[in-house]
Amino acid sequence: MHQPEQLFTRFNATVDQFDLPSAFTFPFYYQPHPLCVLAANELQQHLATQTAWQHDFGLTDEQQLATDEPTTVTGNGTGKMFGVLLVRSPQGELGYLSAFSGKIAEQNLLPNFVPPVFDMLAEECFFRTELEEITALNSQVKALTANPLVAELTQQLAQYKADYQAQEAQQRQAMIDGRAARKLQRQQADQTLGGQELAAVVDDLAKQSVAEKKRTQVPKIRMG
Repeated sequence: MHQPEQLFTRFNATVDQFDLPSAFTFPFYYQPHPLCVLAANELQQHLATQTAWQHDFGLTDEQQLATDEPTTVTGNGTGKMFGVLLVRSPQGELGYLSAFSGKIAEQNLLPNFVPPVFDMLAEECFFRTELEEITALNSQVKALTANPLVAELTQQLAQYKADYQAQEAQQRQAMIDGRAARKLQRQQADQTLGGQELAAVVDDLAKQSVAEKKRTQVPKIRMG
């Protein structure tokens, strides 16, 4: 079906009156050669009349494929890009090759069309195998996401985070208050005490500070 000689398409119309192009045209801004336009029109006619396969191009009237008139896309139809390449056969006959992007009618190998360089739809192709595995994983993800337990656990987690943040904020404020209270006690002790009594108060205040810092570390360790 895809032997090189079977991919070559002869022109239906007479082409003797056309001069051949001397080089490829600039692909992004150019005037198509008349022979390329003729090849594209013949391909459009073939698409509109062939019966070997069916594909919904999303047109109100598939006969519009054979014209240059604007078309209207409807429903779930899928547009498709086609291309033609002007060539000579080994026998010197002028004609063209046809190709399309992606797949048509769930196929990427169709008669008279140049096959893809890499056939992703082949049974032995890694793409199909990997796609099946990915599809299976997606199905598992959807099933797990739809599990009501997920929503319940998500809500519980949000509540745990909110409780932790509230506890952390409360502990932080307690540290601020405790630091201010110890500072005031130290000032009062400096003014009223001396010697061993002052040293004892300072030592006790230092122990209180260390103990308070340890308490603030407990929630963070538990959440980690």
